[in-house]
Amino acid sequence: MKLLRDAGELSADERDAFMLSPPGDSEVVMAQFVVYKHPKDAPDDWVVRRWHICRTEPAVRPENGYRFRSLEDARTIIPRWAMMLTPGPADDPAIFEVWI
Repeated sequence: MKLLRDAGELSADERDAFMLSPPGDSEVVMAQFVVYKHPKDAPDDWVVRRWHICRTEPAVRPENGYRFRSLEDARTIIPRWAMMLTPGPADDPAIFEVWI
């Protein structure tokens, strides 16, 4: 996985691209956005990672994620149309919320 980037480094085009599934990838059914509270690789930050939900394989985390200083800032990269799900009991304890 690539190193996490500070969200302040995001251009408008990068922010838009993060919200979309890869164009032309017929295996990707949808994307989900996972908000992590102080994960091991960024213990002082909130992190948002996009996972792809695929037709023929389990969800795959792309090689990116963005760090934020607050939950409110982290939510700015979540598409406005997304719906929030509560993490399940078997999920990583660092997962704070999931958006689809």
